[in-house]
Amino acid sequence: MLALLCGGQGRISAEMFDLAADEPEAAPVFAAAATLLGEDPRALVKQAPADSLLANRANQLLSVCAALANHACIRAALPSRLAVTGYSVGEMAAWSLAGIWSPQQTLQLTAARAEAMDAADGGGGQLGYVRGLDRAAIDGL
Repeated sequence: MLALLCGGQGRISAEMFDLAADEPEAAPVFAAAATLLGEDPRALVKQAPADSLLANRANQLLSVCAALANHACIRAALPSRLAVTGYSVGEMAAWSLAGIWSPQQTLQLTAARAEAMDAADGGGGQLGYVRGLDRAAIDGL
């Protein structure tokens, strides 16, 4: 059995869609994402200011779009028995890879998720990651 892990939101790069960009299998995913982002995600990551791509909605949509587009390109080569899981917003992509939601439904639900997170946060929150410090050092910060 093969297992696929769909990562959470994070690093967005201008090259993130390069492998799937011109593949016909990924075209419907890019089209669905473009309707939610207001522009083709392949162009957005190359042209938009980096700060705008850090916002929850854009970042989550781009992260899920990448997982869905890459999956669309390899789906025919995957074994019939497949385990999928995701971390954070990657859970959204995993549901789609498992066949529960269509890519379009997944992207729409991802946009709603990000909007709900922003509404609950009130605009002042940020995500942090701490590595290499013990609990006492963290508590002191």
